[in-house]
Amino acid sequence: GLSDQEKESSQDRIKLTLSEGWGINGRDDVTEVINKLLTKGHRETYLKTVKKLEKKGLLELSTEEAMTNFSEDDEEFARYQDAHEMYTQYGEHGMDGWDYSRALQVLGDCYLADYINLEECLDLSLPIAKKLQSAFTSWEDWQTAIYMDMRSGRMKQRTM
Repeated sequence: GLSDQEKESSQDRIKLTLSEGWGINGRDDVTEVINKLLTKGHRETYLKTVKKLEKKGLLELSTEEAMTNFSEDDEEFARYQDAHEMYTQYGEHGMDGWDYSRALQVLGDCYLADYINLEECLDLSLPIAKKLQSAFTSWEDWQTAIYMDMRSGRMKQRTM
């Protein structure tokens, strides 16, 4: 196990990460940030990008065919390509794996930071875990989605 000093140092690093990365500085911030992540998250940017592809009639095409409508010099090229690939495989839920996984990670960190207790962490995590179960057919499916979402870092603009 960790010494008390190591635990305190670890908790301080987690608190700093929560503060700088998520704006969570205590118990009062936890629910608000988790709700934003679950209702908007990176899905918001993804869905806006998908709508643009839909308006152009590009979702019916393969990703390769769709991307011939954009210049590779276009700063949005990679975003459209990633969104098209994710939409082809997961539809409107292309970023769900990423957002739900981040929510679970943030809740775990909030518990470790002592902003919420274990029961609260589990109570808040259960509905998210159930959404993940219903959204993906297997752990492999979920991992593939996470990999695609991580690879598409261009999709991830801070939306909170």
